[in-house]
Amino acid sequence: MKAERFADGVWRVLKGYVNAYVIEGDDGLVLVDTGMPKRADRISESVRDMGRTVGEVRHILVTHHHVDHVGSLMPLADRSGATIHAPAVDAPVIRGDAKPPGPNRAKLSGRTIGPLAERIAPHQPVCRVDVELHDGDRLDIAGGIRVVTSPGHTAGHTSFLLERGDGVLIAADAAGARGENVGPPIGALFGMFTEDLDEAVRSFHKLAALDFDVAITGHGNPVRSGASELFKRNRARFPAV
Repeated sequence: MKAERFADGVWRVLKGYVNAYVIEGDDGLVLVDTGMPKRADRISESVRDMGRTVGEVRHILVTHHHVDHVGSLMPLADRSGATIHAPAVDAPVIRGDAKPPGPNRAKLSGRTIGPLAERIAPHQPVCRVDVELHDGDRLDIAGGIRVVTSPGHTAGHTSFLLERGDGVLIAADAAGARGENVGPPIGALFGMFTEDLDEAVRSFHKLAALDFDVAITGHGNPVRSGASELFKRNRARFPAV
């Protein structure tokens, strides 16, 4: 695919079922998530479309341990030699020291898709984690990136707030946007793979309290302007408990 620019120095380099992004900085490139397995070549091609190379990736930020976000982490880390930053809580799964939880049983009543997904899902890849992330950390890369834990989808799910311009929120799977409808991952499909549905709603409220102009997510298309106001307007649809 051709790389798509969404904000100042922020590009989508993988599109389809799941997204991956690159942030340009004076200190090199930052890759956010790596898609499913066998996507390293596709991401490398998109980075070349930017006029850059994967060898310029200095940091890889991981939002959570799901295979569709870490599937190509190891090959891209090997190609770039980048420092890998990942949520401290999800790091044991990424390293292979713990098994990932299965589908949320509360969403599986009368369904066969959850057990089927478990059987046909790609093998969970493993990779090193160089830096474990915690809520409130500030990464002094790409103009400054604030770490905002947003658990629920996974226990350690983490979003990133870029401090450039009017703010860019990388919400990953803590939120999804379909036009004017923005909400947490608690629906029939993504809710099935959300570990704690109530916590996911609380994290959505936490993100809605931040200020940012652009929001980009793990699935679907970005909110290109007025994103935080859209998040705030949608909070009432999802009461936090």
